Amino acid sequence: MLPWTSLWFQRPPTEAIEKVPWNLLSLCAFLGVGAGAGWALEVWSKYQAQKGGGSTLHLFVTSGYYLTPTVGVAFLFGAWIVIKDRLHRGFIPLAVAVPSLCFAVVASLFVLVSAQYVFVLLPWLAAVAVVPLMKTIRRRSSTILFLGFLVLPGCLDSGLYFLRNGDRPRWREAYAYVFDHRRESDLVFGMDAPVGEFYLDPWKTDLRDWRAVTWLDIWRIRQNQDWQRYDRRTWYVVNDELLSVWTPELREELREILRDCREVATFPLSWTPRDLGVSVYLSD
Repeated sequence: MLPWTSLWFQRPPTEAIEKVPWNLLSLCAFLGVGAGAGWALEVWSKYQAQKGGGSTLHLFVTSGYYLTPTVGVAFLFGAWIVIKDRLHRGFIPLAVAVPSLCFAVVASLFVLVSAQYVFVLLPWLAAVAVVPLMKTIRRRSSTILFLGFLVLPGCLDSGLYFLRNGDRPRWREAYAYVFDHRRESDLVFGMDAPVGEFYLDPWKTDLRDWRAVTWLDIWRIRQNQDWQRYDRRTWYVVNDELLSVWTPELREELREILRDCREVATFPLSWTPRDLGVSVYLSD
């Protein structure tokens, strides 16, 4: 990054690059990369084993959801201004954000990368986004617009209290359906078990002690095979979006189970960037 920075700002002078400190710093950087390569490869291998099956579309959709289109467009415009005018301010945030985003996109081709892994870049993206305001507008006007820029996403997000179920899956309706139609001896496997426990046993106070529902996740999916020997009616409450973090093998295993069931109810949620619909299946 140091040579790139020097070329960008056309400093330091060419002869400085030939000095011992510059070469020593470059050597230390390469040694650091080499020393950390083995550790990074080990971490990557473990992560790929747990969350294989990349999806670049998933990265863009989740990042766009949390970043918001307003900040995203402002970042692109600010980056264009920084590059076009070769501005000193905004270059460091841009130099941090762009390589990191490129790495995330490349990684998403091989493993599951969600917005939570690139959310740390939000301050850098915001710093680039406000560069045009600092460049073209007087101080007082710039301050007012900057405050408006901060407040606008909050105003837009306040609509979640009234629209689209707060951009949350419709667990209440799904588990209420199971509550109304289940028998006393029925089994219930559901995602987001603490929520299911609340709606299936409204008088319970300890939602970490799941008795009314078994959590349907990657660690407990095979418990279903043990219960199948008892020939009991079984309910499954599923949100497809949560399956994106499952391994391909476990996803197929669950789909095989659901193919032998009846889909008795669906609770879709329209106009959301993620699939927040909930489906209820019954095996009888």
